[in-house]
Amino acid sequence: MTSARTSEANRRTALKSIGPKTQEEKAVVCLNALGHGLLSREVLLPGEDKDVLRELNERLRDGLQPVGDLENLLVDRIVCLAWRLRRLGQWRPAYSPKSATGV
Repeated sequence: MTSARTSEANRRTALKSIGPKTQEEKAVVCLNALGHGLLSREVLLPGEDKDVLRELNERLRDGLQPVGDLENLLVDRIVCLAWRLRRLGQWRPAYSPKSATGV
């Protein structure tokens, strides 16, 4: 358990914080902990190609031909998840049968 003295020292230190103040600074630091990006709020992350995402969206919509709000919502979800899975495939090292078997 933290002592009262330590808690007070922590509070004083926190007051000296020079964290992000402007919206631009906050937008930059919100990506600090980004690793694979699977759980990020944003579908398109910095450095990713929006034209490729748009093409994926168009291909899936052409193929699935959604009708109505529910089907459009489901296609949106499919596009988002497909994009994230694509990102994961680029993030993970290539599969190696040796490493999978421990040989």
